Amino acid sequence: MAMTYSSRGGASELFPMGNGELLVWEEGVSIYSLQNGYSSPHLFSLTPDFGGQYYETNTRRVQGSMSVCHRLYFSDEIFGLPNRGLCDVQMIDLLLPDKAVFLRRFEGISGAVFRLRIPPYVRAVYHPSYRFEKMRADALFLTVPAGTAFDRGMVTLQEHTVMLTFSGSLRFDPSDFSLRFEGDQGELCILRADDPKEALHFGEALLREYREYSESPHLHPCFGKILYALSDLSAEPSVDLSAQLLAMQSASGAIVASQREPYAKAESLPALTAYFLQKGSGDRALRMLLYWTALSQQRGFVPSAISCVQDSLCPDKREEPLSAAAYLWATAHFCRQCPPDPRTADALYRGMRMAYSALMQSFREGMLPFGQQMQAFEAGLLGDALVFQGSAEVTALAISAGREFAAYCRENGKRMAKSQQGYSSILQSAEVQFDDRFSFGGSICRNAPRLETLTRRPRFLRGICSACKAEGAYPTEDMLELGRYGQYLCRRCAATRKEQPNAADPAKRYSSPRATAIAALGAD
Repeated sequence: MAMTYSSRGGASELFPMGNGELLVWEEGVSIYSLQNGYSSPHLFSLTPDFGGQYYETNTRRVQGSMSVCHRLYFSDEIFGLPNRGLCDVQMIDLLLPDKAVFLRRFEGISGAVFRLRIPPYVRAVYHPSYRFEKMRADALFLTVPAGTAFDRGMVTLQEHTVMLTFSGSLRFDPSDFSLRFEGDQGELCILRADDPKEALHFGEALLREYREYSESPHLHPCFGKILYALSDLSAEPSVDLSAQLLAMQSASGAIVASQREPYAKAESLPALTAYFLQKGSGDRALRMLLYWTALSQQRGFVPSAISCVQDSLCPDKREEPLSAAAYLWATAHFCRQCPPDPRTADALYRGMRMAYSALMQSFREGMLPFGQQMQAFEAGLLGDALVFQGSAEVTALAISAGREFAAYCRENGKRMAKSQQGYSSILQSAEVQFDDRFSFGGSICRNAPRLETLTRRPRFLRGICSACKAEGAYPTEDMLELGRYGQYLCRRCAATRKEQPNAADPAKRYSSPRATAIAALGAD
């Protein structure tokens, strides 16, 4: 059995590398996932195969750059050395800032083997000694056909192709999809090949650059060539939040939610906007909000989730109060803290008015429902029975968003909405009644069951089947139908009559420190 030594003291965490075009998720030395576009299908993963050897890995971000340095230690004699910079294999990962190109450069005194794994929907074509313009290199083409469905029913609307080239002492074996580094120097280049002519031209330039680089290496007297000294390395990549958010922001401005959620979520807008403003990165917040504004005006409402790129379709088009409240608060807060130019301000103002009108029309007796897109429901922390009950968090955020928008309109001489007086009274009533609606036992409760009695449930909605979850399965999101006992079931469970009466108390109250904290937004 292989023994694993890691300078991190445990399993590696995922961290992103991105330049707005390509998004790479790494887990230590492994490439966990690569996406040609931020809301696009996963193309491949690349993991080391140490073959039972002792090894140690070390991953650090290079100071003053967006590149990451990996170091592998195989040899027994290496472990006793006082200078841990004398490693067997060193790899430098970087994304070019202006091109959809990812580079991994290898240097070392030992060999290493990596395994390439691709999903079944990816078409792989290998070309040994592929000709670019004046140079040749081994090349592997990975293609995702147009119309491919992936996470949560998303669909790519066009074909995606990336090219992997192998240079120097790096070899690809198509028989077992292994990537072998044979020592000295090598380079793995991954570039987008949607435009074949541009890919050929730029690939030839990269190959020429690598040849010039390898002819003048930095030599170490004992252990060969190294790119960076220990003093040039900073913290672990997974602890640098600013660098992560920069990598997760696509060229459109939208920020992907996570590796498992390849889309942008409306409920994240307030936290992201506040963080960018705190860090002095108002331009990044503005790009994000303008993209959300444009898509929201196209659809006539603020969606709960959107694709980060135009060539993928995100089916999650639900109109929910939380989405409108999050967008309204983030946009109004940004415009007050960092006033944009008049033309941009007018575009954002039209989006805010639309969200404000929709939000005010959603209030029922001073309350707003949870809705389905909240992270707590997706993680299974709250029962589906609460979806249509009143939410202290959503209501408090909506009240705060309305205040921010009203303050922005006063400061800039803007009109809030056509029914300005009526909407203002709705907002004021929600503030006055907040404690009565959500207080129970001397504390703020997370839910208000009364709102459910005022709500007509839709017959169909998209979600996770209640009966499948009760069986302990790991169901996928599907179109559900309202059952006899008020539960939403998939077609299979509805046909087999698996629905059982709900044993949960519909009038139960739930307390939460998070609800109390968010409710404080509504206080003076």
